[in-house]
Amino acid sequence: MNLPLLLILVLMALAVLAAIVMMLAPTVLRAATAVRRGSQIANSPELSSDATVLSKRIEVASIDGGRTTQRHFATFQFPSGERAEFELTGHEFGLLAEGDQGTVQWKGPRYRGFTREIMR
Repeated sequence: MNLPLLLILVLMALAVLAAIVMMLAPTVLRAATAVRRGSQIANSPELSSDATVLSKRIEVASIDGGRTTQRHFATFQFPSGERAEFELTGHEFGLLAEGDQGTVQWKGPRYRGFTREIMR
């Protein structure tokens, strides 16, 4: 084999390798982010505090083919005045009403539940 042909083959192989790396990079980054978040949640203590449901919101995003996805969020206000927003499932979201008072439980950034205070 002559040198120019070998050089062209090496460059083509490098170009193919670069394309493969560029296609896989987003997937690898998403996986690394998921592992880091899972580790953060696993290493966080489970916490709870008295809180009031301050607000609820739904985030709607459009995806391929005109379909949409929904993410549900609730903001809780603690007696200290601090606030925290958590993502909830649609079912959990539906069980809450703005103004509800009770105890919210969470672990790291993950919502674990809300126990409503029974009014007397």
